Amino acid sequence: MKKLYTIIIIALFLCSTIAGCKKSTNAAPPDSIPQILSETYYYSGGQGEVVLYQYDGNGRNIKQTDSNSGAFDTLVYSNSTVLRKSYSSAGTLQQTDTYILNSKGLAISYTYGSTKQNKACIGRIPYIYHMPGLMSFPQETSYTDTYEYDANGYMVKQTWYSSGDTTIMSFQYTNGNRSSYTYSSSSNSETVKVAYLLNKQNTIGQYNSGIFFLGKQDRNLPGTISVQYYYQGTCYYDTVQCSYQYDNKNRVIKQFNLSGSYSDSTSYTYKN
Repeated sequence: MKKLYTIIIIALFLCSTIAGCKKSTNAAPPDSIPQILSETYYYSGGQGEVVLYQYDGNGRNIKQTDSNSGAFDTLVYSNSTVLRKSYSSAGTLQQTDTYILNSKGLAISYTYGSTKQNKACIGRIPYIYHMPGLMSFPQETSYTDTYEYDANGYMVKQTWYSSGDTTIMSFQYTNGNRSSYTYSSSSNSETVKVAYLLNKQNTIGQYNSGIFFLGKQDRNLPGTISVQYYYQGTCYYDTVQCSYQYDNKNRVIKQFNLSGSYSDSTSYTYKN
């Protein structure tokens, strides 16, 4: 269980975000934001998921495909909602999940409703601050997330409700980066602090995969993630060291995460 928590912490921050703010989900991203075409995940046991991304003319993510299985998700946008539709490799619709947007085009709630359990998450959504790409959904047939933002468009709170339990994550920011957060539920709690590489721009955030409706993202790349968490009454400590390889445009082409004997990495390709 201790290592599972370490993996969760890695995902929480390395699937996070770079700076920028969208007034509307229909707004095009700045030209300076690189668009990720693919992500390949590697674990201690070998290669895992390979995710391919497609975009519309506004730079928004409209499709995520697991190239290993052929399953894919689409995103359908309107002024008030984003619908995530999940399909099997045969093209059969498996479920439809819904983000509700506020007047600024930011998600204020997410409803997951499925007849299946443990459906693997493709890519960076449905919930950026859970564990995209690295874990299954909870053992639930439905649950709801809510999101809150500060005046600058940063997500400062996420709450999700399932099995009669409420889990809350609160985020704090320094210099445009999510420098710490606290997590609490009826049985667990965590405190996480992050030291960033302030000379390195984040090119692997959610904006880089066309997700603009979950608030501003981190400006820089995390370097060291320090974790203190309680699980079933026991306190654990862990540290995740993050390192990167870059291309000649200073974009991340591979990230490495090390925590004790556990390691994983992700490689990236870009549209331009």
